[in-house]
Amino acid sequence: MRVLITTSHRPSVKLRVFIKELAQAIPNSIRINRGKKTLQDLYLEALNVNADRLIIAGDFKGNPSTLTLYTVSKGFIKPKTLAHIILGGTKLLREIKDHVRIYNPSTLGIDITGMVKNDEVLKLTEVLSKGLHGKFVLKPEDYKKYDVIIEIQSAVDSLCKLLFIEPRTGRVGGPILKVLKVHYFER
Repeated sequence: MRVLITTSHRPSVKLRVFIKELAQAIPNSIRINRGKKTLQDLYLEALNVNADRLIIAGDFKGNPSTLTLYTVSKGFIKPKTLAHIILGGTKLLREIKDHVRIYNPSTLGIDITGMVKNDEVLKLTEVLSKGLHGKFVLKPEDYKKYDVIIEIQSAVDSLCKLLFIEPRTGRVGGPILKVLKVHYFER
């Protein structure tokens, strides 16, 4: 159960830094350079490294703007799209005071204790759980069972914010994502 992370074609410098930080925060992830690889090539690469998920990050005017999550399984000719997440902004680690680096995480928890009670956010948590192999955290005291926690916070000007938290220190350990909208692909 691995996650392959890459960019759209011709990524900006900020997008390359973004996926590097994202790959450090997502357990069992592998970051590769896209180059001229097609979606079919990425599918074969994912199968080659035993990844069952694929994330492609895109940018607009040099800033990270989308994340597309795919499932990868043998027997198909291309990956199946889970969701297309539209971002309204990101904060990289260098822009965050008192951040920490997360090294080699293997478990991911998704905090739903203080979650915004909204159907869209609930659907997003389900997609994140499925797309990143995360388990729901029902009590704050369960934080210590995981190497990384995705904390979902309400936001005034967007659907929500996603923070990658290092549970032992409680500090941010990955990019902060402002989610504007999510397009889901039915199964």
